[in-house]
Amino acid sequence: DGGYIVADCQLDTVAAMYSFGIADDDLFDLAFAQNFKKPVYQYDPFVEKSPSESINPLIRFNKRGVSDRKTDLFDTLENFVRENGHTDQDLFLKMDIEGAEWEVFASIPPAVLQQFSQIVLEFHGFEFFSRYDHYIRCLEIINAQFVLFHVHGNNGLGKPAFSKIPCLLEASFINKKYVAQKTIATQPCPSEIDRPNCPTKPELRLDYWL
Repeated sequence: DGGYIVADCQLDTVAAMYSFGIADDDLFDLAFAQNFKKPVYQYDPFVEKSPSESINPLIRFNKRGVSDRKTDLFDTLENFVRENGHTDQDLFLKMDIEGAEWEVFASIPPAVLQQFSQIVLEFHGFEFFSRYDHYIRCLEIINAQFVLFHVHGNNGLGKPAFSKIPCLLEASFINKKYVAQKTIATQPCPSEIDRPNCPTKPELRLDYWL
Protein backbone atom coordinates (compact mmCIF):
# COMPACT_ATOMS: atom_id res chain seq x y z
CA ASP A 1 0.00 0.00 0.00
CA GLY A 2 3.01 2.29 -0.27
CA GLY A 3 3.86 3.51 3.22
CA TYR A 4 4.45 2.26 6.74
CA ILE A 5 5.54 3.96 9.96
CA VAL A 6 9.00 2.93 11.13
CA ALA A 7 11.01 3.76 14.23
CA ASP A 8 14.11 5.90 13.88
CA CYS A 9 16.21 3.18 15.47
CA GLN A 10 18.89 0.85 14.06
CA LEU A 11 17.89 1.52 10.47
CA ASP A 12 21.44 2.33 9.41
CA THR A 13 22.90 -0.83 10.96
CA VAL A 14 20.74 -3.49 9.28
CA ALA A 15 22.40 -5.59 6.61
CA ALA A 16 19.37 -5.68 4.34
CA MET A 17 15.61 -5.35 4.05
CA TYR A 18 13.33 -8.24 3.12
CA SER A 19 10.16 -7.20 1.30
CA PHE A 20 7.46 -9.81 0.66
CA GLY A 21 4.56 -8.83 -1.61
CA ILE A 22 5.21 -5.80 -3.80
CA ALA A 23 2.57 -5.90 -6.59
CA ASP A 24 2.88 -2.61 -8.50
CA ASP A 25 3.95 -0.37 -5.61
CA ASP A 26 7.41 -0.61 -4.07
CA LEU A 27 8.04 3.03 -3.17
CA PHE A 28 8.71 2.04 0.44
CA ASP A 29 11.43 -0.34 -0.75
CA LEU A 30 12.95 2.28 -3.02
CA ALA A 31 13.02 4.86 -0.24
CA PHE A 32 14.74 2.39 2.07
CA ALA A 33 17.42 1.60 -0.52
CA GLN A 34 18.00 5.26 -1.33
CA ASN A 35 18.08 6.53 2.26
CA PHE A 36 20.11 3.78 3.92
CA LYS A 37 22.16 2.45 0.99
CA LYS A 38 21.27 -1.12 1.90
CA PRO A 39 20.04 -3.89 -0.41
CA VAL A 40 16.34 -4.69 -0.55
CA TYR A 41 15.45 -8.31 -1.32
CA GLN A 42 12.01 -8.31 -2.92
CA TYR A 43 9.85 -11.40 -3.30
CA ASP A 44 6.56 -11.71 -5.15
CA PRO A 45 5.56 -14.73 -7.26
CA PHE A 46 2.59 -12.92 -8.80
CA VAL A 47 4.37 -10.15 -10.71
CA GLU A 48 6.92 -10.37 -13.47
CA LYS A 49 9.27 -7.62 -12.34
CA SER A 50 9.93 -4.98 -9.72
CA PRO A 51 8.79 -1.41 -10.46
CA SER A 52 12.05 -0.01 -9.07
CA GLU A 53 14.68 -2.63 -9.88
CA SER A 54 15.76 -0.66 -12.95
CA ILE A 55 15.98 2.55 -10.91
CA ASN A 56 18.22 1.40 -8.08
CA PRO A 57 20.70 -1.52 -8.24
CA LEU A 58 20.15 -2.19 -4.53
CA ILE A 59 16.64 -3.46 -5.38
CA ARG A 60 16.92 -7.22 -5.99
CA PHE A 61 13.72 -8.86 -7.20
CA ASN A 62 12.95 -12.56 -6.98
CA LYS A 63 9.81 -14.12 -8.48
CA ARG A 64 9.20 -16.36 -5.47
CA GLY A 65 7.09 -15.95 -2.36
CA VAL A 66 7.38 -16.67 1.33
CA SER A 67 5.41 -19.50 2.91
CA ASP A 68 5.50 -21.94 5.81
CA ARG A 69 6.97 -24.61 3.51
CA LYS A 70 9.16 -24.97 0.42
CA THR A 71 7.52 -25.53 -2.98
CA ASP A 72 8.42 -24.64 -6.57
CA LEU A 73 7.33 -20.99 -6.20
CA PHE A 74 7.60 -20.53 -2.43
CA ASP A 75 10.12 -20.98 0.35
CA THR A 76 10.47 -20.20 4.03
CA LEU A 77 11.87 -17.01 5.50
CA GLU A 78 14.57 -19.06 7.19
CA ASN A 79 15.71 -20.48 3.85
CA PHE A 80 15.73 -17.07 2.14
CA VAL A 81 17.86 -15.59 4.92
CA ARG A 82 20.30 -18.49 4.66
CA GLU A 83 20.33 -18.37 0.86
CA ASN A 84 21.33 -14.69 0.90
CA GLY A 85 24.08 -15.18 3.47
CA HIS A 86 22.34 -13.17 6.19
CA THR A 87 22.42 -15.69 9.00
CA ASP A 88 23.18 -13.90 12.30
CA GLN A 89 22.89 -10.43 10.71
CA ASP A 90 20.44 -7.69 11.68
CA LEU A 91 17.63 -7.31 9.14
CA PHE A 92 14.41 -5.37 8.45
CA LEU A 93 11.17 -7.07 7.40
CA LYS A 94 8.22 -5.73 5.38
CA MET A 95 5.34 -8.03 4.51
CA ASP A 96 2.02 -7.68 2.69
CA ILE A 97 1.03 -11.12 1.42
CA GLU A 98 -2.75 -11.04 1.43
CA GLY A 99 -3.50 -13.26 4.42
CA ALA A 100 -0.66 -15.78 4.16
CA GLU A 101 1.24 -13.90 6.89
CA TRP A 102 -0.47 -15.88 9.65
CA GLU A 103 0.93 -19.22 8.54
CA VAL A 104 4.33 -17.69 7.84
CA PHE A 105 4.73 -16.20 11.31
CA ALA A 106 3.48 -19.39 12.93
CA SER A 107 6.37 -21.24 11.27
CA ILE A 108 9.35 -18.86 11.71
CA PRO A 109 11.95 -20.20 14.18
CA PRO A 110 12.48 -17.75 17.08
CA ALA A 111 16.19 -17.40 16.26
CA VAL A 112 15.36 -16.24 12.73
CA LEU A 113 12.69 -13.83 13.88
CA GLN A 114 15.12 -12.38 16.41
CA GLN A 115 17.39 -11.23 13.56
CA PHE A 116 14.89 -8.54 12.55
CA SER A 117 15.17 -5.15 14.22
CA GLN A 118 11.77 -4.02 12.95
CA ILE A 119 8.76 -5.57 11.24
CA VAL A 120 6.13 -3.66 9.28
CA LEU A 121 3.26 -5.59 7.80
CA GLU A 122 -0.38 -5.64 6.89
CA PHE A 123 -2.57 -8.16 8.69
CA HIS A 124 -5.52 -9.52 6.72
CA GLY A 125 -8.65 -11.45 7.57
CA PHE A 126 -10.06 -9.87 10.72
CA GLU A 127 -13.52 -10.28 9.22
CA PHE A 128 -13.18 -14.05 9.77
CA PHE A 129 -14.05 -14.49 13.44
CA SER A 130 -13.57 -18.27 13.26
CA ARG A 131 -9.84 -17.76 12.74
CA TYR A 132 -9.26 -15.47 15.72
CA ASP A 133 -7.77 -18.23 17.90
CA HIS A 134 -5.15 -18.86 15.23
CA TYR A 135 -4.50 -15.14 14.86
CA ILE A 136 -3.99 -14.79 18.61
CA ARG A 137 -1.42 -17.60 18.64
CA CYS A 138 0.51 -15.95 15.81
CA LEU A 139 0.42 -12.55 17.52
CA GLU A 140 1.74 -14.16 20.70
CA ILE A 141 4.72 -15.42 18.70
CA ILE A 142 5.47 -11.90 17.46
CA ASN A 143 4.81 -10.26 20.84
CA ALA A 144 7.25 -12.61 22.55
CA GLN A 145 10.13 -10.82 20.81
CA PHE A 146 8.68 -7.53 19.57
CA VAL A 147 6.75 -4.49 20.78
CA LEU A 148 3.93 -3.00 18.73
CA PHE A 149 4.52 0.76 18.41
CA HIS A 150 2.09 1.80 15.70
CA VAL A 151 -1.14 0.62 14.07
CA HIS A 152 -3.17 2.02 11.21
CA GLY A 153 -6.45 0.76 9.81
CA ASN A 154 -6.53 0.24 6.07
CA ASN A 155 -9.83 1.88 5.11
CA GLY A 156 -10.21 -0.20 1.96
CA LEU A 157 -12.57 -2.79 3.49
CA GLY A 158 -13.77 -1.06 6.67
CA LYS A 159 -14.58 -2.95 9.88
CA PRO A 160 -16.63 -6.13 10.33
CA ALA A 161 -19.92 -5.57 12.17
CA PHE A 162 -18.82 -7.59 15.20
CA SER A 163 -15.42 -5.94 15.80
CA LYS A 164 -13.64 -2.64 16.43
CA ILE A 165 -10.64 -4.00 14.49
CA PRO A 166 -10.55 -3.29 10.73
CA CYS A 167 -10.50 -6.13 8.22
CA LEU A 168 -7.02 -4.91 7.22
CA LEU A 169 -4.58 -3.62 9.83
CA GLU A 170 -1.13 -2.15 9.23
CA ALA A 171 1.23 -2.74 12.14
CA SER A 172 4.77 -1.70 13.06
CA PHE A 173 6.87 -3.69 15.52
CA ILE A 174 10.31 -3.11 17.02
CA ASN A 175 12.54 -5.75 18.57
CA LYS A 176 12.33 -5.80 22.36
CA LYS A 177 16.10 -5.59 22.66
CA TYR A 178 15.83 -1.93 21.61
CA VAL A 179 13.03 -1.06 24.04
CA ALA A 180 13.92 0.21 27.52
CA GLN A 181 10.32 0.63 28.66
CA LYS A 182 6.86 0.63 27.15
CA THR A 183 3.52 2.26 27.91
CA ILE A 184 0.03 1.92 26.47
CA ALA A 185 -0.90 4.61 23.97
CA THR A 186 -3.40 7.11 25.33
CA GLN A 187 -4.60 8.52 22.00
CA PRO A 188 -6.60 6.89 19.20
CA CYS A 189 -5.33 6.39 15.68
CA PRO A 190 -4.91 7.59 13.01
CA SER A 191 -2.30 10.16 13.95
CA GLU A 192 -1.09 13.18 12.01
CA ILE A 193 1.62 11.09 10.33
CA ASP A 194 -0.83 8.54 8.92
CA ARG A 195 -2.36 8.69 5.45
CA PRO A 196 -5.52 6.95 4.20
CA ASN A 197 -5.01 3.94 1.95
CA CYS A 198 -8.08 4.98 -0.04
CA PRO A 199 -8.09 8.79 -0.30
CA THR A 200 -11.76 8.84 -1.28
CA LYS A 201 -12.87 7.09 1.94
CA PRO A 202 -12.71 8.37 5.54
CA GLU A 203 -9.97 7.11 7.83
CA LEU A 204 -10.86 4.37 10.34
CA ARG A 205 -10.66 5.40 13.98
CA LEU A 206 -8.81 2.89 16.16
CA ASP A 207 -9.33 3.09 19.92
CA TYR A 208 -9.92 -0.52 20.94
CA TRP A 209 -7.15 -0.32 23.56
CA LEU A 210 -8.52 2.77 25.36
